[in-house]
Amino acid sequence: MAMLISEEEGRLKKDEEEQKEMWKKKREYEEQWVGTRENRAKKGELRPPKLKTEDPNKSYVQRPVKRG
Repeated sequence: MAMLISEEEGRLKKDEEEQKEMWKKKREYEEQWVGTRENRAKKGELRPPKLKTEDPNKSYVQRPVKRG
């Protein structure tokens, strides 16, 4: 019984580490995307929107809200 519990805990820990790594890579990619924003748009074209995050450790992106 104890062996089953330790196997399950090990699997959960591995899954959690993989998920953290995935979010870290996604966050780094988004930061790089925003950093190259100016280079992607040619003169006179619309630029892609800037990403806005409240906390870089969270897995969501907060977009500006249009008010009007």
